[in-house]
Amino acid sequence: EDLRTKFSKNFDLNPDRIKLNIYKKDNPNAYLASFAEFIFRNERNDYFNYVIQKGVKDFFKNKIRVFDNHKTVPVHFVGSIAYFSSDIIHKVAKKHDVTIGSIIRRPIDGLIEYHQKN
Repeated sequence: EDLRTKFSKNFDLNPDRIKLNIYKKDNPNAYLASFAEFIFRNERNDYFNYVIQKGVKDFFKNKIRVFDNHKTVPVHFVGSIAYFSSDIIHKVAKKHDVTIGSIIRRPIDGLIEYHQKN
């Protein structure tokens, strides 16, 4: 109940507003990712912890392990969700003998670093 109250105080949960942001506005992925900060601030919550771990495990099962070379080619991640769940990503990767390359929160950071070096 406490978590539900905190969530509703932080976000406009009007169904019409949610549909507008997902179906009509640009970048619905950015809108949905805006919930990630709340989730990761409350990661100790059993439900959120379960959802994050299950999502990472399913991602490895369905998107990474399907490649024959998944144990020999490093996997890189970009985005806030990957960045904030990097500890879980590393744990799951280790179980599947997958090498993690870089995990970058914002793509622009990598571009800035590249251009500063060159």
